[in-house]
Amino acid sequence: MRKYYSVCDWLGNELFASNDEWEAVDWYDEHENGDADLQLFVYDEEPIVPEETYDAFAYGHELTNKQLYCFHY
Repeated sequence: MRKYYSVCDWLGNELFASNDEWEAVDWYDEHENGDADLQLFVYDEEPIVPEETYDAFAYGHELTNKQLYCFHY
């Protein structure tokens, strides 16, 4: 299973994303102002997302097709 951590604002705009849990949690702890949501997406295989952007919204269809579940912190 592959994991993808995403921090989104209340409008659903992705603010930060990483495949590393602690990197995402640290960013969330440092920048969270009450309007952000940290989510964990789990996939059955590696999602195809360019590492330089980690843009889950641009590749939403690709990610959704492989998603097993989503967990909100």
